[in-house]
Amino acid sequence: VVGHSVGEVAAAHVAGVLDLRQAIRVIFHRGHTMEHVVTGGRMLAAGISAGDAAALVAEHPGRIFLAAVNSPASVTLSGDEPALAAVMEELTAKQQFARFVPVNHAFHSAYMDPVEPELRTALQGLAPSAAAIPIVSTVTGRRAAGELFDADYWWRNVRDTVHFADAIGSVIERGCRRFLELAPHPVLAASIRECLDQRNERGTVLASLQRGTDDQAAMLQALGALHSLGHPVRWEALFPGGGQCVRLPPYPWRRQRFWNEPDASKALRLEAPPHPFLERRIACADPTWEVKLDRRLFPYLSDHRIQGRALFPAAGFLEMALAAAREIFGPGGYVLENVDLINALYLPETD
Repeated sequence: VVGHSVGEVAAAHVAGVLDLRQAIRVIFHRGHTMEHVVTGGRMLAAGISAGDAAALVAEHPGRIFLAAVNSPASVTLSGDEPALAAVMEELTAKQQFARFVPVNHAFHSAYMDPVEPELRTALQGLAPSAAAIPIVSTVTGRRAAGELFDADYWWRNVRDTVHFADAIGSVIERGCRRFLELAPHPVLAASIRECLDQRNERGTVLASLQRGTDDQAAMLQALGALHSLGHPVRWEALFPGGGQCVRLPPYPWRRQRFWNEPDASKALRLEAPPHPFLERRIACADPTWEVKLDRRLFPYLSDHRIQGRALFPAAGFLEMALAAAREIFGPGGYVLENVDLINALYLPETD
């Protein structure tokens, strides 16, 4: 189990480290002490690496802090609002993601320092237990013993950087490939996928709830996905009285075929494409083809990069054009003249 920032309180309870009363005590005093924090601080989510974030922090000493490292290319900065606004403007000009987080405090920064004495005092005597479920700390980024989660730990949880990427990396190294995000809406799913991609691992990331989706439907969908992946369902929780299997009435096989499929669908399913980049021909007036440029199917596309971003190469467009010519006009030699590449085709890192 892994918890992100304030979510670590829930994670510690789920893991058996804090009983319900202690978890409520931590979450109450964590929130109560925030009333004494001077406003003016903000948090900024940015699509940059931890190294780039550290360079920005160094440019604004004492004004900007590295609040969280969520993935190889996703961080959260915290601190002075004008300084963060300048950083957002700078990143936006470079076409890098940057957006303010809708919170009222600059967590995981020096803005939290005034509440340290009060929070430590309020949580004195906390008695965490050994973890019943292994828990990986996002304060340290490593697996932690339950006894670690004392008053000192929960102060560090408020003040220190959230090492979520390291924590997920530790979980992946332990062999985990299936993740379920417990939240009102999945906000960390993309970060988890990036952590998997960084290690060239394939995994499944599910969500307990989805904004705009019926809660029960979302939970059952996640449960069904987990069950299909081999995780057993505790049916006794739903049917504590047990049950019995009943034989269904047998039906004879009629052995008649009722297969109805359009020719285009049959061709896509059974016929090999004429060229890897001409996957499916579209039935329309002009010669038109579709292809899904999935870098898992074409891994060599990842080798062609401009300023770190994967770019579909010009040679690929020429390949497409020559292959289309052979399909339209038949075998033979063809020449391309006056080729213009109007727009660059950047390939997303995950899709």
